[in-house]
Amino acid sequence: MRELAHRVRPGGRLRVGRILGLGFRVWFRRFVPIHLVTVVCLAPLMLGAAAKDPFENGTIPGLFGLHSAAWVLAIDAMMPEGLFRNVAIGYGAQFAVTVILVREAHRRLAGRPTKSRSRAILGLLPLSAGALLAFALLDLLVTMTTRSHGPHVWLILMIAMSIAQVLLAAAFWLALPAAAIDGHGPFSALGRGRRLSRGARFPLAVVVIALTLLEWGFALILGTAMEPEHEAALAAIALLSITFKACVLAAAYRELCLLREGPPPDELGAIFS
Repeated sequence: MRELAHRVRPGGRLRVGRILGLGFRVWFRRFVPIHLVTVVCLAPLMLGAAAKDPFENGTIPGLFGLHSAAWVLAIDAMMPEGLFRNVAIGYGAQFAVTVILVREAHRRLAGRPTKSRSRAILGLLPLSAGALLAFALLDLLVTMTTRSHGPHVWLILMIAMSIAQVLLAAAFWLALPAAAIDGHGPFSALGRGRRLSRGARFPLAVVVIALTLLEWGFALILGTAMEPEHEAALAAIALLSITFKACVLAAAYRELCLLREGPPPDELGAIFS
């Protein structure tokens, strides 16, 4: 009962440290099985990755290293390199792995199975495609500016667009677990994610930024961020980043559900039984 009272704080604030801590705890305790599943799912991409410039000859390494899929699509729209198929396959594979890990991490945190059915899982396809398209269009606006304006205007727009994307991600980040865990359809998941995040978008934005900085920090420490010949190191960083972000996302969804709605009836029944 004390643990329940500690975890459920109706109307309380979302704490960034707690979200990162819960995500890290699941990620660390389940490190081996989580990464075995991820490696198996992404093995075709990893084996097919070429140790070369990801933009050379229209080839993108399977895990992209630290290259954003939306940015690559935006650049490809301006200077066609035939990258769309590779980006779509890589993005889709990483999205699928994220769904699997979010479900597993939430099950570990909540101690109950997920409620989603196969129909809801299929609904994640338009959700993932829509998210990629939305961010690619925003990035395209920035890339188009480079042709008609100077570097100073581009830099200002780049910063403004980055802030807008972080806020947009914070508002709808929880749509993925809403569909993957609780079985909401695409539009219902977007609405649930927006409602849960209301009043907590700033700490969620901080979490998103912290995860990005952590990923880039590891790359810079290894000195491989801009060196294509170290593609294996970049792939390892991307691999660890995908799994950790999935666990943190599950923790954020779990915590906000408790804050907004309290524990579900089946969990209360398990506690008092």
